[in-house]
Amino acid sequence: MKELSRHDIQQFYIRACRDTGWKMDYIRAAQFAGKVLGLSPISIWCAFGDLKLMEKIAAGDHPACTPPKQT
Repeated sequence: MKELSRHDIQQFYIRACRDTGWKMDYIRAAQFAGKVLGLSPISIWCAFGDLKLMEKIAAGDHPACTPPKQT
């Protein structure tokens, strides 16, 4: 299996949080993302390096949560 990049892991975590309607807490989101990707939740955290950032994303309170505008 191809090794996932840091960007891929981050994007999957953001997508998982978005798909749950920003209602899943950041720990459960990391557990879910890790399980789906075959990684530990610690690997998800390492891709971000900051639990506060993950918490903001899980709550939908981070600019990364807003999809880019279509032009």
